[in-house]
Amino acid sequence: MTGARPSQAVALRRCHLDLERGAMEIQESRYLGETNTCKTKKSRRTIILRQEIIKELRRVIPPSGDATGCLFKNRKNLPINQAEFGREHWAPCFAAIDIRARGLYCTRDTFISLALSSGLKIKLLAERCGTSVAMIETRYGKYILPDEVDQMSKVPWIGKVDGKSETDGETVAPQSRKRPKPRVEMLRPQRDLNSCSSLERAVS
Repeated sequence: MTGARPSQAVALRRCHLDLERGAMEIQESRYLGETNTCKTKKSRRTIILRQEIIKELRRVIPPSGDATGCLFKNRKNLPINQAEFGREHWAPCFAAIDIRARGLYCTRDTFISLALSSGLKIKLLAERCGTSVAMIETRYGKYILPDEVDQMSKVPWIGKVDGKSETDGETVAPQSRKRPKPRVEMLRPQRDLNSCSSLERAVS
């Protein structure tokens, strides 16, 4: 429920987490056993945590430890290897409940799709997930709610609405509007290629 990529989650250090303030700093990414800074400026961000997440982190993280060490480690006390974690822990979970297996990245996909289905604004979601509005619209567009009616109801209309005047409440007959005739522009044609003709003729 943070919207972080798996590579960003496994790269988290204690110094990136402030449970008192309820915030998490995404500054690094770990992939193929190497930790590096995030590729883009948007990816480096601060995530405000929900109370449910703060409570769970307090439960699983020891109260003391190296501030520069990785937040999540495997049984060998080493940073989590995504491929190993997926094979030994993630995949068996799906087998146990008999549903189709999914990749670890689906944790982020699920967060984004649930957020859109709940009506969260796309710009806010993009900033939280460290990506662009265009990417969310392209990949997750089917989860965006058709809230045009709700949004348009917030526009402060001025004048007459539905044939009624907002000032006196009286019914006003809508003005008839005549559709203007389309303007036809006659283009001067090129000179006739017939060498016997010296006049320009209108196009039929």
